[in-house]
Amino acid sequence: MVLSLFSPIVWAMLAVLAVIVVTGGKGYYLAGFVAPLVAAGAIVTDGWIGRGRGWLRAGIFAVAATATLVVSSLLVLPIVPVASLASTPIPDIYAESAEQVGWPKLVATVEGVVEGLTPEERAAAVIVTSNYGEAGALEILGSDLPPVHSGHNAYWDWGPPPDDRTVAILLTWSDPNSWDVGPGPCRRVAEIDNGVGIENEEQSAGVWVCPAVAVPWSTSWDAYRHLS
Repeated sequence: MVLSLFSPIVWAMLAVLAVIVVTGGKGYYLAGFVAPLVAAGAIVTDGWIGRGRGWLRAGIFAVAATATLVVSSLLVLPIVPVASLASTPIPDIYAESAEQVGWPKLVATVEGVVEGLTPEERAAAVIVTSNYGEAGALEILGSDLPPVHSGHNAYWDWGPPPDDRTVAILLTWSDPNSWDVGPGPCRRVAEIDNGVGIENEEQSAGVWVCPAVAVPWSTSWDAYRHLS
């Protein structure tokens, strides 16, 4: 009865999982299914424990629950020192653990690039990042930085930089000089390094300075939009 009641949720979860696998989405997109599936599992588990040798089955459940808690805590909580994280399998099992590393160093690197601009360049500068995480880190942790924009997901919806911001600082893996609609000649002036050897979306990305944006942002902003 319980399984049949929750079966639509199970099938919906499997369908969403298939879409995530095909499109390369994030595992946490399934988070909305956790509560109803845990509720279904709790009902089934309670019935299983109550069917004979309850103490033994309760003991098995306690051991399994404890093991799950320990493993889950190691994966999702900052228990392992960040300096040792790269030497463990945790980033391979739970990729988001790697994505939580390196924001202060990223911000410090970009701040250093901004400090290297002339006063005139700084007054006309804008920062454009590859993803919303980088943009958020610069917005929250950065100090006295130019406006920050990104074409990633809903960050794009907040609009393009002002057209009078004609000096672009880009955070990107690719060479902006090869883009179809690029911000003009650019030079790579720095590289992001989290300092602990963690491979994530920022590690080894370049910080580029483009001193003369050729195409107005209002015209080219559509080309910066990307979803993931």
